[in-house]
Amino acid sequence: MVFSASMLSLLFPLAASLCWAQGAVSGYVVKVESAAVYLDAGEGQGARPGMAFTLYTEGEELKHPATGASLGRIENIVGTGEITEVHEKYSMGRLSAGQPAPEGAGLRYRLKTAAQAPAAAPAQPAGAPLRRSPALDIEAVDLAFGDVDGGANPELLLAGKDRVTAFSEEDFKPVCSFRDPATATQFLSLEAADLAGTGRAQVFVTLYNRLYERLETYVLACSSGTFEKTATLPFMVRRFQDGSSTSLGAQQLLDDSTFPFGPIRRLRWADGRYLMSQDKVKAPRVEWLYGFGVASSETGVFTYFLNPTDRIRLQFQKGSWTSPDSYGQTSSRLRWHERPLEFHPRSLAELGPSGLAGLYVLRNIPRFGFLSDSFGSYSAAELHYLRWNGLSLAPERKAELPGYASGLAEHPAANGRPAEAAVSIVAPNGQTSVWYFAK
Repeated sequence: MVFSASMLSLLFPLAASLCWAQGAVSGYVVKVESAAVYLDAGEGQGARPGMAFTLYTEGEELKHPATGASLGRIENIVGTGEITEVHEKYSMGRLSAGQPAPEGAGLRYRLKTAAQAPAAAPAQPAGAPLRRSPALDIEAVDLAFGDVDGGANPELLLAGKDRVTAFSEEDFKPVCSFRDPATATQFLSLEAADLAGTGRAQVFVTLYNRLYERLETYVLACSSGTFEKTATLPFMVRRFQDGSSTSLGAQQLLDDSTFPFGPIRRLRWADGRYLMSQDKVKAPRVEWLYGFGVASSETGVFTYFLNPTDRIRLQFQKGSWTSPDSYGQTSSRLRWHERPLEFHPRSLAELGPSGLAGLYVLRNIPRFGFLSDSFGSYSAAELHYLRWNGLSLAPERKAELPGYASGLAEHPAANGRPAEAAVSIVAPNGQTSVWYFAK
């Protein structure tokens, strides 16, 4: 997205005022329950998971002995802790270990802002990509891999805003293509799988139809160098981690301004049709098809998903954990009944003997600072690997990417080559290159 000079002249003063407002965050404690503390600072006040807080009560007012001017009140420190969850209008934290729950009226807090907090140790570089595709003439919104022509190897699939192209990975020449003749559609995500058992992968393109104001999915099949539309499904389709394997999930958006999310189900092929399974996917606290997965570990089954502030939340049977950093930012977004929806790029799970070993995730960096994130304008990106340590996800390594990262997909193992992580990177000129990384 390109901003005019007049737009920037309005945006930067606003950004400065917001940064000033977030410079010092303090307020009142709403409630204390054992080690849990509820604060009146939410997302809009700059509260973030991982921020340290200090609890205090105000004591005697101090006055200057010569002028009589007030110097403020004595602060009596009664506890410290760290924010664990942030909501729209409040946040929740936990007291530091061993501290008793403070009592009494008028309890206040002060947050330690990012500028005051010690910098986290940077993740180790993931190294250079194994290889890169040439610049391809498509502004990709997502990528996938699938054998669409029945050959020996899968093709690279890229979706633009109104078209899909399959490229041979030998020379990156087009193998099959499709362009939507409708002018009121916006492609949002892409999947490929041979769900119908034809020996060729079907392509599932989720899109927004502005004419009818609905989200739907085209099913495409490659024939003689052209993708033919074989079905239109009245719901979205997205692949998700389903324990030790992956599944195609399906979800329908409802015409409901209060809660538009239909249940998430698995997509299946039966009686010559694509259908949603009768059983719902068991994923507690998950509302949105994009950016979630179901994982297992030594401690049992849990879900992970991106919350409204783009932070990864792990939802266990008892309790949860939220990442201090945000991931999964995307330009593929729209407003549904005034509710913002982000069609996050995939995360890739790495599995070990006991279940989840780690996650590969993307982070896109706003072009003009945090304010431009609201407009989906990004200039650079990072590929992160987060290691599962049995309790949370810890940053271990990252690779810097020179453009907007629109998609992340697993390049399947073939001909003795192990599976890889592939990222579609969009340059400022609108062309896309795919970078392949070792997993």
